[in-house]
Formats: sequence, C-alpha cells, structure tokens
Amino acid sequence: MDGLFRIQQNVVSALFLGLVLILAFFRLDRKDKLNRLFFILGLIVFIQLNMETITCIINGKIFPGARIISIFFHVCLYIVAPILTFTWYQLVKKLVGFSKSTKGRTIALALPLFISFVIVLITPWTNLAFSVSVDNVYQRENFFYFVSISTYFYMILAFVHICVNRKKIIRHDLWLFILFSIIPVVGGIIQIVVYGILLMWSLSALSLIFLYLFLQERMIHVDGLTGTWTRTSLYAYLEREMRSKPFIDFGLIYFDVDQLKYINDHFGHGEGDHAIVQSVEIISSIVQKRGIIARVGGDEFAILIQGATKSLLEEIVNQCNNSFEDYNLHHTTPYCIRCSFGYSLYESDIKSIEEWMHRVDMLMYKEKTKKKQILETNKESISNN
Repeated sequence: MDGLFRIQQNVVSALFLGLVLILAFFRLDRKDKLNRLFFILGLIVFIQLNMETITCIINGKIFPGARIISIFFHVCLYIVAPILTFTWYQLVKKLVGFSKSTKGRTIALALPLFISFVIVLITPWTNLAFSVSVDNVYQRENFFYFVSISTYFYMILAFVHICVNRKKIIRHDLWLFILFSIIPVVGGIIQIVVYGILLMWSLSALSLIFLYLFLQERMIHVDGLTGTWTRTSLYAYLEREMRSKPFIDFGLIYFDVDQLKYINDHFGHGEGDHAIVQSVEIISSIVQKRGIIARVGGDEFAILIQGATKSLLEEIVNQCNNSFEDYNLHHTTPYCIRCSFGYSLYESDIKSIEEWMHRVDMLMYKEKTKKKQILETNKESISNN
C-alpha cells in the first residue's frame, strides 16, 4: 500500500502530461522551434515519470533480470536530469535575450553536466552515485548529491537569468517562467531531503503544463515570423510602465526594411520574409539586453530602450547600419538588406503612446524619403553620363 501511495502522483502526472501533449500536438505550430523543444521536453519527462514509477514497483522484487532493469532505468534517470535542466537554461537564454557566450564560458557552464554524465555512466561498476544490491534494493551513494546539485544548478541559473531580464518579459509570462523554474527545484530538494518521496518528475510535469500555457499565450504576444513582441504586447508594456513611472527615460527607434516590395516582386515573398528575419537578427545582435524589439506593422519594427540618451540611440542606429553593410559585403544574396531608422526620446509634452509612435514613425519615413531621393539623383547622374 505504501508503494502504491508513493507512485500515485507519478501515475497521475504522467496521465495529465500525456493529455497536454496530445492537446499541444493539435493546437501548437509544430514547425516552430520552441514548440518542438516543448514536445521533446514533454516526451522526455513523460518517459522519466514512467521509468521512475517502474523502478519503485520493482525495487526489492527478485525475478530474472530485475537488478539489470533497475540499474539501467536509474542510469537513464540520473543522466537525463541534468541534460534536461541544461536544455531549459539554454531555452530561457534564447527566450528572454542574452549576450553571446564565449566558447570558454560555454565549456565552463557545461562542465558540471559532463562530470555528472561520466560519474553516472561508470556507476554500475563503481557505485559512485547509487547502488543496487543483489536483493535488487536501490540505495543512494556518495556522489548522488553532486549529480543532484548539478541538475538544480542549471535551474537556478535559469531563474537568475529570468530575474535579471524580468523587465523584458511580459508580466503574465514572467510568472509562468518563474513557476516553471522554481517548482521542479522545490520538488527536487524535498525529494533529496526526505528519502522516499517522489516529487521531482511529477512537478516537472506540472511545470511543463505551465509552459504549455505560456506557449499558447505566446501565439498572441510574440510574432510568429521573427520571434519579436507584437504591437499589442508593446503597447500593454508601455501603458503599464507609464502608469507606474510618469517620468520614464525611454527611447524609441523605428525601423523598416528598405526596398522590401522590390525583393517580394523580383525574388518572391519567401525571400521577403528572409530579408525581414535577417534584418531583425542583425539588429537584435546589436540591441541585445539593452532593449525590446516589437513588430508593429508588416515590415515595421520598434525598439524600446530604457535608460536611453540621444547619443545612445544614435550609437545603436550607427552600429546597425554598419552591421548591414558588413552583412551585404560578406553575403552573396541577389539583393542588399538595409533598413531606414527614426528615433526619439520620450518627452514630457507627449500625450499618448500613439503620438510618440507616430512621431518616430514620421522620422523614419523622413529618412526613407531622403534615401529614395539620393537613389533617384544617382540614377539620373548615371543616365546622363
């Protein structure tokens, strides 16, 4: 009876997670990289729940191959756990923005994962992390805590990364991120301290259910093509900030892709989408943690910078223009990718978000018109010569 009580939360969690994965299969875009990662994480947790349940059922039971099955399942449980949390940390960095990691930093971060992997892999012969007696009874060993700490290390890193970048996350999504990071850690710590309680994987399943809710909300808040915020998300964020901070120090940069109609007409809308995505990637690499990018129109985007100065906005725009020139120099596409920019600080005489957006939009179109005039002048000069 005690054994049944221990595994019942795993059985219920596996059932609910399975239902969520079925719903997600029909409701989420399976071509989206983030959604695909959700399915992979969900399937892994589902398998881990069932393996952990089986290990509890057969623990202490003697039948042909029982000890080998127990060792194999425990090795899988121990190896997958830190890989799963490391993947979650990488996912969080991608979702909330990060500076590009150096090779040395990436290796250093992956070191606990590698050491844990080696320890668990040799445990069947060395009993470093756990042991299974001849009577098929599982027992924790000395390096169990190192593997456990390695697992939760990445979850804690993800939580810290979320907290540092909390201003770039929509408030509703922020709580989902926090819950997803904290719930498995709490369950895991309880499972470590109170031997015999199974909480880590069942609470991981609960966290994935929260992640599914986030992914559904993301379809509203995040642009499907570029991964940037939508206009609705940007407006909601600005309205909230303006209510709480009347004298906000925001700067706004507007940009759109030059000659997109020409690219669509001559090379197809697929190439037009590629130009939009590439433009956002180039600009994102410059903006990084300094701002939020939102798609506010077909090929129009806004960059919101907090703690902005006029010189900072000018610097970002100049860096973006230089990056576009560098991209065009080193890529052999049949067209060049460039953007027009307009920018302005938030000023006390601005009465609404719409007015501010319109003002910066006009500045962008002023630059775009100037570019067209220069292009026409150059064409006339060439034809006259």
